[in-house]
Amino acid sequence: MSKTGRAARASRVHGLASHVLSDTHMLTNPHSVATLLIVLAACAPTGTQGGAPQVLPAPGGRAEAEELLDLGRRDQGIRDELSAAFQVAGGQVDTVAMSRLVARMDSADRVHSARLRELVQRHGWPTARRVGAEAAEAAFLVVQHASHDRPLQRDFLAHLERSYAEGEGDGQAVALLTDRLRLADGRPQLYGTQASIENGQVVIEPIEDEAGVDARRARLGMPPMAEYIRMMRQHYGLPE
Repeated sequence: MSKTGRAARASRVHGLASHVLSDTHMLTNPHSVATLLIVLAACAPTGTQGGAPQVLPAPGGRAEAEELLDLGRRDQGIRDELSAAFQVAGGQVDTVAMSRLVARMDSADRVHSARLRELVQRHGWPTARRVGAEAAEAAFLVVQHASHDRPLQRDFLAHLERSYAEGEGDGQAVALLTDRLRLADGRPQLYGTQASIENGQVVIEPIEDEAGVDARRARLGMPPMAEYIRMMRQHYGLPE
């Protein structure tokens, strides 16, 4: 992908935020739904907005692409349902209903990641060149939500890093998964992608070598932290 295409992708909502709570914590603490909703917005499909060129699947990858797209639709479907339930309730969380929805989401994530494993064993890791950009992003969504399968996430991160080095992958995807895995290991994040909202304020999880974070983000085609936080506040209607 060209530098222009990467810059366009960097401006999209896909990289606005991600979450720092484990799925188990969310299952047992439904009041964390404000942070969970950051996950839903952050991990929505990026599609082909922002001027980035659309990459269609190769003829030999169309069947694989269709299955990946279906996984992506199902992944987002349960999250759309959760977000809608929160909005209908006017922000008041029904802890019992929310627990049931989050439990369904966790169960679906396990099914989706298991199927992705099968596809990878059969075809290898999906690339935009083979399955198209949208299907490749759908695979990323499934992996992002596979907190129960860290080996899958680590393997996919290695694939993302190779793809990005070859000019095909998305730097934001590398950053998001890198930071998520580092926090899961009890280490500070590198790119500042993991955030939550506490008392109406954006809270960024600890960053290793915070003085160098903007330079690291720039290398992956991402905006500086100040702009990132500003976009996040605007997206969620938070005060400056």
